[in-house]
Amino acid sequence: MYPGPYAAAALVDRVRQWLGQGVRPSEIAVSARFNTSLSTVHDALVAADVPAVRVRDQPGADADGCAWPPCTP
Repeated sequence: MYPGPYAAAALVDRVRQWLGQGVRPSEIAVSARFNTSLSTVHDALVAADVPAVRVRDQPGADADGCAWPPCTP
């Protein structure tokens, strides 16, 4: 199934780079055509201790996709 483990690992590495450069987790988004692809990516991020939240079904304006304490002002 796509993305495979190598693609998911590459995405985790990229997100870690962005976080290391000071990009806030709430400013990073990953989109996919299918929910199953997002599940693979979400699981890889969580397994790597990278903050990840799934946002779907047209969430309200108060849903910023951030569930990691450093995201709070």
